Amino acid sequence: MVRNRVGIVFSVVIAALLVLLVACDGQDEEEGVLSAATATSAATAAAPSVDREEAAPSAEEARDKLERATLLIDDLGSGYAVLSDEYADNAEASAAQADPAVALTFLEGAGRVLGRTVAYIAEDTTQAALAGQSVSFFSNVNVFQDATGAAQYYAVSTQMIAEGAGVGAQLGDLFVDPADVQVAPVAFSAIGDGSQAYSLTGQTEAQGQLYPVTALLAVIQRGPVTAFVGSVRVAMPPDVQEIESLARLLVDRIDSEF
Repeated sequence: MVRNRVGIVFSVVIAALLVLLVACDGQDEEEGVLSAATATSAATAAAPSVDREEAAPSAEEARDKLERATLLIDDLGSGYAVLSDEYADNAEASAAQADPAVALTFLEGAGRVLGRTVAYIAEDTTQAALAGQSVSFFSNVNVFQDATGAAQYYAVSTQMIAEGAGVGAQLGDLFVDPADVQVAPVAFSAIGDGSQAYSLTGQTEAQGQLYPVTALLAVIQRGPVTAFVGSVRVAMPPDVQEIESLARLLVDRIDSEF
């Protein structure tokens, strides 16, 4: 019923989550482009307040750790398949953005080393939707040179999401009308060094009919790592406890690797 749109959305969300904070605040002349003022603010926020730790992981070391520090298909039970599994360095993460140079400056300034995004989809999305289950899950884990950079990225990205800055447009292939997407904070347990969650609610189209759809997005910072973990549900509210459980599991893996 919803496989096409839910499948497509993750080809967008993979890039969008990496540098979601570069979306506009709704007042810029060109939608989705970081304004000069916001760029300056982002660059200032990303500037390290302390020297980078000498033991910061290399890209190779980060990749090895990210093999384990992510959401795994076995965490979801039966009935799900891997939709995508991608690693992205800063150049790759910023290349798809409206202003790659601004995005790259921010990521490098924050000391981002490497990120991995894994998305899963229900093998039978129709049955999952009818059963009131999540039709998709995803995690995006970003490794930084130190906790300072991860915290800066966490602070700016959560602020931009909370303001609804371009989020609907970033997930436009999931929602029929991105401008009508409602972003709202969701009560979420304190997990890691920082955690916030948001619901993104709108309508999706399948077989000529409109259905309410909600993406639950949790943002977590733990030491030198910032992660996104979430799910998509059709015609049902998100299961916050489900994502809290996965977030705790993800933090445990981050602790064991970093």
